Amino acid sequence: MKNRLKRKIKRMRQQLVMLVEEKGSFSNEEVICLSQRLDRYILVAQGYQFSKKFRRTRYHIQALMKIRTVGV
Repeated sequence: MKNRLKRKIKRMRQQLVMLVEEKGSFSNEEVICLSQRLDRYILVAQGYQFSKKFRRTRYHIQALMKIRTVGV
């Protein structure tokens, strides 16, 4: 995951905690809005991790297929 994205998520989490403490409620409109924005950033980060893992897996599968065809 990109370092800038990690830092952004960390900052937003801290902001969210502070905002909840300030507003005293999870159902406050500002809290919900920030929480939803944070959710979107987390989804982007998960997408990066998934695509990175998928590329590695695809590479390994291709390498295995080459080994099997050469060994036959």
